[in-house]
Amino acid sequence: MYGLSAALTTNSTVIGNIVSVDTAPEMSREAIDTTHSGSTNGIMTCIPGNKIDPGEIAVTCQYSTQLDYGALFLSGCDTITVTFPKRVTACGQSLPGTAATWASACVWTKLSPKWEFEGLAVITLTFKLSGAPTYVAAAV
Repeated sequence: MYGLSAALTTNSTVIGNIVSVDTAPEMSREAIDTTHSGSTNGIMTCIPGNKIDPGEIAVTCQYSTQLDYGALFLSGCDTITVTFPKRVTACGQSLPGTAATWASACVWTKLSPKWEFEGLAVITLTFKLSGAPTYVAAAV
């Protein structure tokens, strides 16, 4: 996903040069067991639960000595928007005019800096998603 970018609504400077998206959003929900004594051959049955967990996203970016990550972390709630790189769907086609985006309300849950000798200084920002995310497809 070379060219992927991410920004927070309240402070778009927080997420800088992305190195990787370590945890992409993974939605989940409970499967409620409805098996009973009359279930065919004792095979379990279930129905979907009502509560859907939108998951979390963890983004690793180059560490910036220009930002006070601790102060920014205290802001708590925000909206994260991921903008995908513009890609053609087949050889010879033109790039879309508008890139696809994905956005979700989120709670900033963790900061994980990594400062290695002889290595790139990075920081992983982890966000718990809140509510239904929105996806806007790329448009020509």
